[in-house]
Amino acid sequence: LHLLRALQRAPERLWQAAEHYLATRPDLLWVNCCALHVGGHQFFDLGLLNRAEVSDSDWRVLQLAIAEIAKAYDDVLGRIIQRLPPSSDILVFYAKGMGPAADWADLLPEMLRRVLGEPPVGNSAASARDLLPRGLREWIADMIPDRTALQITARLSTPKADWQRTRAFPLVSDGPGFVRFNIAGRERLGCLPAVEADALFAQVEEGLRTFTDFDGEPCVQDVLRPVDLLGDGAKLDWYPDQLVFWTGKSTLRGKGVRSPRYGELVRRGAGTGRSGNHIGDALAIAVEGRSRFCPIHR
Repeated sequence: LHLLRALQRAPERLWQAAEHYLATRPDLLWVNCCALHVGGHQFFDLGLLNRAEVSDSDWRVLQLAIAEIAKAYDDVLGRIIQRLPPSSDILVFYAKGMGPAADWADLLPEMLRRVLGEPPVGNSAASARDLLPRGLREWIADMIPDRTALQITARLSTPKADWQRTRAFPLVSDGPGFVRFNIAGRERLGCLPAVEADALFAQVEEGLRTFTDFDGEPCVQDVLRPVDLLGDGAKLDWYPDQLVFWTGKSTLRGKGVRSPRYGELVRRGAGTGRSGNHIGDALAIAVEGRSRFCPIHR
């Protein structure tokens, strides 16, 4: 409820800032409705709350949270558009939508370890997230300078492993699963010959597809290479070698996964802790003013 009150006040704060800059007649005004994004993460599904501990009136308020924030932003966008010069070009968009939290990325490291039968790849950032309460993590971050916090986060996010025996390792993600191959000549301590990458890809994909949730439904929908998703390009090596897309079923209440071959994995905590997460749907609306539409031929 405290978070919701802060998010509900955000649209009016945005209007005050926009009004200030509109008075200077800027060439470009960029407005970001970030409270709606945060609200989608936190209030998409109330399933993590204990209903018995929430009054009926508060429960109703929480159920309407996203709609109320959206209505407030709708009002603010209307006021901004009314203040724009008549010849203004307007672009309204969201780059990605919000849907149910449907991922097992927090369990991917152990799933991958069991599939490959290799030593575990440690990730201190993930361990801290699992072991330390969010309030304590935030308090620690608030007590140290921003640059120091970023440096610590970067070090904690760097995987730790026996690199001479580790052929693949997971990367931190809060959605699709990312797997990077430890290819010799590309990674600093690479051990996997490049000619074996295709075989490793097939092994990991086949193994991950054996996992189901505790209801017996598959965890994995697609396993793709970057080229499958993005097309060919000179910098594809900068992307993870393997992209794991989970089935769309909500995992908010998911307790774990199991495989007839690799056994059972039980979650610690509630995954990402978000009730809603990013989905691929996007939207853009362009209203021409002074300029004219020009197609981009690439």
